[in-house]
Amino acid sequence: MIKIKKTNFFFLIIYSLANTFLTLGILYIVNKTVANKELVNNGLAIPFFSFIIFSYLLNIFFQKKIIRISYDFVYDSEINITNSLKDITLIRLNSLGTERIHGILEDIRVFIFLPGVITNTLNSLLLILLCIGYLFSLSIMGAVVIVLLISIISYLYFSMSKKLSAQLLDLRNSNDDFNKFTQDILQGFKELKISAARQYNLSHNFIIPNRNDAKETDIYISNSFSAINVLSQYGLYFIFGVILFVLPFIGIVSIDKVVSFIVILLFMSGPINRIITMQNLYMRIGVSQKRIRKFLKEVDISATSDKQPAVSSPLSFNILEFSHCVFDYDSFTLGPINLTIKKGEVIFIVGGNGSGKSTFINLLTGLYTPSTGKVYLNGGDISNNIEGYQNLLSTIFTDNYIFSQNYDNYQIKKNAKYIEYLKMMEMDSIIKNDDDSSVRRKFSKGQSKRISMILALLEEKPLLILDEWAADQDPHFRKYFYENLIPFLRQQGKTIIAVTHDDKYFKHADRILKFEYGKIIQDIAVEKEEDSAIVNI
Repeated sequence: MIKIKKTNFFFLIIYSLANTFLTLGILYIVNKTVANKELVNNGLAIPFFSFIIFSYLLNIFFQKKIIRISYDFVYDSEINITNSLKDITLIRLNSLGTERIHGILEDIRVFIFLPGVITNTLNSLLLILLCIGYLFSLSIMGAVVIVLLISIISYLYFSMSKKLSAQLLDLRNSNDDFNKFTQDILQGFKELKISAARQYNLSHNFIIPNRNDAKETDIYISNSFSAINVLSQYGLYFIFGVILFVLPFIGIVSIDKVVSFIVILLFMSGPINRIITMQNLYMRIGVSQKRIRKFLKEVDISATSDKQPAVSSPLSFNILEFSHCVFDYDSFTLGPINLTIKKGEVIFIVGGNGSGKSTFINLLTGLYTPSTGKVYLNGGDISNNIEGYQNLLSTIFTDNYIFSQNYDNYQIKKNAKYIEYLKMMEMDSIIKNDDDSSVRRKFSKGQSKRISMILALLEEKPLLILDEWAADQDPHFRKYFYENLIPFLRQQGKTIIAVTHDDKYFKHADRILKFEYGKIIQDIAVEKEEDSAIVNI
């Protein structure tokens, strides 16, 4: 998932090599000129300025390419991650939580620096290695001493940096928790607003401790990186001192080569400092990579940019059969369910809280897969074409959601049926036009359910599944729903499965299913002439 294409990686290596050799050419000319004290008319001026110009143009050209690679990489990864979320199950999504997913998307943004980091690192390492090779050509023993000192300082530096990885991971996890608290404020604003105790506890027991801990961790990380950077800077000063005073004194480097050693080390200091300053990015990228890998492992999906969309054959609906279906979730068991639903039936589902109604709706819609047993559509197992089966369903859940944009295959603009349904749902006095944006604003809960019904009818699917749709309607419209809307939908050939508690209107169903402790304890056919079948429910 988090990777750079081989062609782009090869491109970065070619750039690093070319730029390194041009920089080395500049170093060679400077060192040659200073060592020979021939500052004019030495025939090196033209190559020197040519190398500078070529290096500049190369950097401009390749930086544009690197920016393109970086942004393609990050934005493609965001698309892959968001697309992959569609492949996970509802249970897995609930266990992950929306805040965790938002945190992962933030982690991906860190990778916008990755191609630049790789390029700078390769460029810097190549230049350091070539400079070290140059030092060995001047004095083997002197180069050995310098390499040994650089190695010691580098070891101290990276060992100190590595210890900060755990703190950085803790900081990211703290920020995930803070996102949860922020979500609680936004989603539970009214509940918080009317409770001073909740406000106090949220602030003093959760947000303030979380932010204080995160602040101290962030300060510790920043101070540590600052100390490490100072260590590397003064380490270079120490090496300069060794070259100037120690190596000539013990006879390892002759006086006439000290200047060359200093010039080469000055050139090396730039790449070394680049690697040092990028250490913070190395760690952040590393932590983000761990979090993303863990996330992908938990959702157990393969998210690749070349993944092809599922292809489903169009299906029709005549009969739906549940055969010995059992669904186990935590400590709750639904089933065994043995049930037949025929085309055109109106079925009401009743039962107390926790009886299994919503779990059955999730099973019915294919959001849950039976632990054992099968669901058959027209005699065929729906697991062989789950997407085709789900394309037969229009569902309004109890926590219905209206999308910010139209992701369906119908248009609202100049749609006669949309205007008809607005009037039918008594929303024409609230929505005055057929602009798509007019249905994607804030409504009351009851009005929101009516808009969801309009959008569901525009889908023109044969099965309409409603989870306590009428519960949020006023008495007038609740009566209208049962006595007018359901008969209208029946005439349209819809098969309706509705979770309800309105026993007053049970007579408008063909069958009533009563759930208790995860089982269907009653399946009653309703006789329209008499209500005696309904009384005992």
